[in-house]
Amino acid sequence: MSTSTKRKANDDSPEALASEFKRTRTIAETEFESDSDDQTSEDEQETQSPIYPQNKTRINEFGTIARVEVKDFMCHAHLKVDFGPKINFVIGHNGSGKSAILTALTIALGAKATSTNRGKRLNSFIREGEDSAIVIVHLTNKGPDAYKPDVYGDTIQVERKISKDGVGYYKIKNSSGKIISTKKEELTAICDYMSIQVDNPLTILSQDNARQFLNSSTPHDKYRLFMRATLLSSLMEDYDVVRESIDTTRTIVERKKQCLPDLQKKALEAEARYKGMIEAREIDDKIDNLNNEIVWAQIIAKEKQAEKTKMNLGEIERKAERSKEEATNRKLKIEQLEQEMAQKREEITGFKQTYEPNNNEKQRVRKDIIDQESKLRELGADIREINENVKQARIRINKCDRDIAAETAKIESVNKPKKEATAAKLADLEAKEIKLVQRGKELHEEKTQIEQRLREAKERYRPMDYQVRSAEKEVENARHLHKELVAQKADKLRAFGHAMPEVVSDIKRESRWSGRQPVGPFGAYLQLMHPQYAPVLEIILGKILNAFVVENFNDRNMLTKILTRRNMSHVSIYVAEYDIFSYSHEEPDEQYLTVVRGIKFENEWVKRQMIIANNIEKTLLMDDRREADKVMYNPPRNVNICFTKDCQSVGARSGMRTESLQQYKGPPRFKKDVGSEIVKAREDGIKFAARAAELKTEQNALRQEIQGIEASLSEIENAEYANEGAKVKVSREIARLKEEEIDEGPQNIDAYVQEKENCENQVKLWAGQFSVCKKVEKETKEVLSTLQAQLDEIEKGESEASRRLYDLQEDLDKLDNLRLNERRVLKSVEDYIIQLIDKIENEKKRLEDLESTCKEWISQAIVDYPNRVETTESLESLQRKIAHLDEARRRKEEEVGATLEEVESEAKDTLTAWHDAKVSIKRIDELIKKMNTALKDRMKNWDDFYMYITLAAKGHFAYYLHKRGDTGQLRFDQKKETLEIKVSTGDQVRKGSKRQKDSRSLSGGEKSFSQISLLLALWQGISSPIICLDEFDVYMDAVNRKQSMKMIIDSASDNSSQYILITPQDASNMTPGPFVTVHRLADPKRDN
Repeated sequence: MSTSTKRKANDDSPEALASEFKRTRTIAETEFESDSDDQTSEDEQETQSPIYPQNKTRINEFGTIARVEVKDFMCHAHLKVDFGPKINFVIGHNGSGKSAILTALTIALGAKATSTNRGKRLNSFIREGEDSAIVIVHLTNKGPDAYKPDVYGDTIQVERKISKDGVGYYKIKNSSGKIISTKKEELTAICDYMSIQVDNPLTILSQDNARQFLNSSTPHDKYRLFMRATLLSSLMEDYDVVRESIDTTRTIVERKKQCLPDLQKKALEAEARYKGMIEAREIDDKIDNLNNEIVWAQIIAKEKQAEKTKMNLGEIERKAERSKEEATNRKLKIEQLEQEMAQKREEITGFKQTYEPNNNEKQRVRKDIIDQESKLRELGADIREINENVKQARIRINKCDRDIAAETAKIESVNKPKKEATAAKLADLEAKEIKLVQRGKELHEEKTQIEQRLREAKERYRPMDYQVRSAEKEVENARHLHKELVAQKADKLRAFGHAMPEVVSDIKRESRWSGRQPVGPFGAYLQLMHPQYAPVLEIILGKILNAFVVENFNDRNMLTKILTRRNMSHVSIYVAEYDIFSYSHEEPDEQYLTVVRGIKFENEWVKRQMIIANNIEKTLLMDDRREADKVMYNPPRNVNICFTKDCQSVGARSGMRTESLQQYKGPPRFKKDVGSEIVKAREDGIKFAARAAELKTEQNALRQEIQGIEASLSEIENAEYANEGAKVKVSREIARLKEEEIDEGPQNIDAYVQEKENCENQVKLWAGQFSVCKKVEKETKEVLSTLQAQLDEIEKGESEASRRLYDLQEDLDKLDNLRLNERRVLKSVEDYIIQLIDKIENEKKRLEDLESTCKEWISQAIVDYPNRVETTESLESLQRKIAHLDEARRRKEEEVGATLEEVESEAKDTLTAWHDAKVSIKRIDELIKKMNTALKDRMKNWDDFYMYITLAAKGHFAYYLHKRGDTGQLRFDQKKETLEIKVSTGDQVRKGSKRQKDSRSLSGGEKSFSQISLLLALWQGISSPIICLDEFDVYMDAVNRKQSMKMIIDSASDNSSQYILITPQDASNMTPGPFVTVHRLADPKRDN
């Protein structure tokens, strides 16, 4: 039980609970409607003359529910309910989502899905068709006892999001909407402070639990519910755990006491051995001299390591300078690409400014369409209402006919032949009328089905345009690839660019190179040793296969001019010295296949540039992804990343992960013979063209299908109109024949005839209204069709603008890809620089550590061994000599049985263990005594608390039954764990009967009223700022319901709790006022 719960339990003592029974008769009624089309709830309030309570009603200033708001939760798209501070009734028809309010409240305050009896998982509460739901609860936080008022203010907002993927969150906000915390622990602290018990079965009694409690709960169920609700059961369980812990601790202490004599004996024996073994040893001096030589031998070896590290540091620093120059060149290229991208963005911005989509017109047309569709639904409802009125009028007409027939039976002998003929004709006409009515229903159902087909066809038509454009783009790409492959077959250098052969020829003809002639494209100097890795190497090497390398920036400028002249300015140029450096120390173990090992390089300069740019010596190639996962789970030395032949990336510096790479769509650069690729590109072009044609055919077919459906809809509407006209004509003829029969009948049936005429006139009036409705319905459909055409035209313009913007964006993406590639290469160079800098720092640190270690060792050695010894003996020889002397000492110590250190340690350990054991046992004994005393006191308090609560419940139960004129009592049996209800009804009391009934022998109303009385009595023993009950009167008649509701309202005024009560009944027995609020929920509009 939380601290706040105990405090409030003490305040609400049994004497205080039984002292007051105040009455409240004020209600403020509010209607709410939930709209599944994401329309916010609309409020309507009705106020009548309030009847205020005689006594002042207590209201909690904090811990009550001010508002519950849900979005896409259960059946509600958006519902917001503002609760009053005292008593709230939520009413509405079955299916209107009343219970969803309590479910939302419970879920928002941290309960699990299973506790609501509405679902097993949280995502089952998400509204159908949506991906997430949000529940928001506003808690009041006023008064001197408010929870952190300086942080939260007057209101605490608790927001919980539920997602289908299981990812959700809490947001706890202050009254201004600022997020204070996102942790559930904070929500738990708030609930504990305010004594809100969402898992208490009586604080929030759900629909299923309420039905079970009010109808089928056994005495054992009632007792268990009582114990859980008052937290007595959980408190007793805690005491049982404490009692078991005390018993366990006592057993352990008794067992330890038995070990004390043995510990004392061992300690005294070890102390005696230590005192008898202290003596000097002659071998220590010799060992000390040898240790002097070992110390200086280690210092000399460390000085040699420092000198070697200094030489390695110089070599790494030279590599870092060369890599920094390469990074500068890459940055210049990136700046150039960013300028081009800025120009392209300006072009896109200019197009967007030129084309301004008419969103206002589009929204207006959509709004008009929604209005017209709403109007059609209203007309349909009016037509159905007219049909129902006509049906009822005809029933009354038939009754009049039967009455007229009975009155006219006496004169049948006179005009029987004529009446038989008229009756036969009437029968034929009535049969025809029934067929026309049935045909009207069939036509209406058929029209509904056709309208549904039309909506579905239009939904399928909308995404078709994008699919057609995508297919046409694939055809264009396949044809372009085929053209490039044909050119590549004639000259393999075409694979690296459309003008690459001409670029290579220009390089060879140029004689002004200041350094070595540029080398490239890099891919021309590579030969793949493992063809299965060609697809993934095309992706990871990318643009570098088309790159060149030069020795200086003058040659770079000349090569840039050649590439620009041939429209090949996108090709990368590396500037680097001709340095065939060694990289073997950067490679992983030979058992792994790297990119360097999988490619045969015809130029070593090219190989070094690719190592610098892509770290290909540290990139693994593997066939199986599972094997790659195993290797990269704990990456081997000098391995950065791994790729599989199926184009998957496994592992990275940022962490262990696996992802698929984007496929390379250009001409193959590792294949010598591209004949098969040419055939494949041609086949792909044909396949994509066929797919595009198929999509266009489907689009045209779908358009024709829509037109056919619209024509069918028009035919059905015409047929429905004609059928209705024929039905009216037949009805008029039937009315005429019946009037003739009435005119020939006796005078005493005039009343029946007059009533029949009135009904027939009503039918004619409704028939006229039906015709008007049908006419308006037709006109509305014509307007709706015009508006839909306008919307299609607007969307067509937007589609064309989107296509143009898509093309511009695609050009921008190409530039961005080039920039990203340069950045990736730059990142590789910078990573390599970082690695070199790290190595420099590590080597410097290592050098500093070595020099520092040498100085430290020398300073330490001087303390014990001040004379430096330039020994010629090896470290191993000195250690063997020391080991020999140690062995000699050990043999001497074996004569005693142990070393001095061992004996000293044993004596110290045993004495400490003995002392610690005595102190520990003494302290635990004292603790056990204190725990037993505290437990006895708490058990006595528990018994007193149980007595007070049960006495209060019995008194309140008798009081509530007395209001109805009944008497009764509650029988608590603590041993059997049962709670029985005994009731004597008013009739029994008046008759003087002393026999009391149990809940099984009571009538339905008596049983429900007694259970409500029990529930109210139990509530008096619960300290909670909110109390919720779902469908408490579902099994009550009107009389018991009215009396129970009055009793609940009166009982609620006796304490400061807020009540939220849900009922499917109406609010006819409730009088509006400021303390009791009724929220009426309309049925949510669900999708068919």
